Amino acid sequence: MNISRLPRLPMAEPTSIACIGGIDMDRKAWLHEPATLGSSNPIRSDATPGGVARNVAETLARLGLPVTLFSVIGDDPAGTTVLRQTHRAGVDIGGVSRINTAKTATYTAVLQPDGELVIGLADMAILDELEERWGRSILPELAAHPIWFLDANLPAPVLQAILGAGQRRGHTVLADPVSAAKAPRFATTLDAIDIIFPDRLEAAALTGQSIATPAEALSAAAALRGAGVGAVLVTLGADGLALDDGSQRGIVPPPAVTAVRDVTGAGDALVGGYIYGLSVHGPEAALAYGLASAGLAIGSEASTANTLTSAKLEQAVAEQ
Repeated sequence: MNISRLPRLPMAEPTSIACIGGIDMDRKAWLHEPATLGSSNPIRSDATPGGVARNVAETLARLGLPVTLFSVIGDDPAGTTVLRQTHRAGVDIGGVSRINTAKTATYTAVLQPDGELVIGLADMAILDELEERWGRSILPELAAHPIWFLDANLPAPVLQAILGAGQRRGHTVLADPVSAAKAPRFATTLDAIDIIFPDRLEAAALTGQSIATPAEALSAAAALRGAGVGAVLVTLGADGLALDDGSQRGIVPPPAVTAVRDVTGAGDALVGGYIYGLSVHGPEAALAYGLASAGLAIGSEASTANTLTSAKLEQAVAEQ
């Protein structure tokens, strides 16, 4: 794969990455039987650290890359637990702040027996308290990282402050719209994003186009490139993804998975694997590593594959 906007990255040694956005406690409920709306449903449940930016950061840390997380948690037990486990995974948490005016964010996912998401419930009010000045305050620290990953859990003014600086200073910027409701937060800064990873609903929210087929996803990807994004990967679940990076355009099959256990972390794993491939092996290898990482995550019930290593990912890519 060739992305013309990325050759400035040094490839001789691992590149440090800044992940800016959501950190939360993920609560997951697996249904024993297909969901029956309006009735009580037997489940089994678990809680693990989550958040898009945090999940990407952990994926990168488990793959051996230097990564710093920039976010905010509440002054509560959930925040302490999430932060401790994130640090144990190898993430530099020096960019995470505590505030006492809101509780640590949570994300609750209800999953079908086959691991497909029924509904996701996000309580990210703590991130909405962040102001533009917070985004500007972390810019000196961000300057040390050639690659930035941002998610749309951050308020639009914060995203604008950070993305504007990244564009001026020549950093490589990747972005995840998070949800259809939050995707428009990137609407005015698309030309500052090198690579974006929306799903079909998020791509529809960003473009105003209806996306029911892979062909329509490709049309939306082209529209996002027309708005200034360097490369677009629209994730389509079992249909794979729609890729438009300026030199390649088409539908890429999904990763081969023997057993689906939880799809909620697949998108974050895709991004983490993509960044690993980009940093370690170069732009042409990035997508293969992203897909392999997503495949490993789908086979894990944690928000990130907690047994992930660079050796396992390299083996997965070799077997694709």
